[in-house]
Amino acid sequence: SDAIRLTAPAQRLAIDGFTFDLNRVAGSLSYRLDSGDLGRVAPLLTQGAPRNPSNEPPPPFWLPTAGQGVVAGDLAIDRANYVTHMSLDLQNAAAPITSGPVDVARGTLTLRPTSVDDLRLALSKGAAALTVAGRVPLAGTGKARASAPMALTVEARAWPAAGIAAFLLPPDVAAAWPMTGLVTGRLDLGG
Repeated sequence: SDAIRLTAPAQRLAIDGFTFDLNRVAGSLSYRLDSGDLGRVAPLLTQGAPRNPSNEPPPPFWLPTAGQGVVAGDLAIDRANYVTHMSLDLQNAAAPITSGPVDVARGTLTLRPTSVDDLRLALSKGAAALTVAGRVPLAGTGKARASAPMALTVEARAWPAAGIAAFLLPPDVAAAWPMTGLVTGRLDLGG
């Protein structure tokens, strides 16, 4: 069968259309994660990342530490190349960029080894809203920086400044200069 179902406390993962050719090292699948506790899934997303327990860095600005909802999409792999189209529909999600739980986090993106494309993420918390849209190139293996320019738009309405700082600033700078207050406006990033 090409269908796989995995369950764990507060988690249901459905994988459909799973195919993989060992000779070509290529395959594809569709996935849907229904999570009642995103905080339990988050460590899996950073599995294999370098760690130093005595000086643990803060989690990535995007990594959910709490919440519920659905993450769904498709994945195609061809040797070292891959592409996944992903959609998110989360409630009560918390991550460094959210400065506490948000009511709703919805969006879509396409992830490749060299970029995050078609990014559209909308967060809302009461009357506050934050939207991030655009393209973020990623550094290739063994490279210090991406070879293509970034094109990103951030729009905020009464969003906590600390969350914006977690997104825009390196973690050590954001920690050294804690920001307070609310941000409203638009920021176009490129280059």
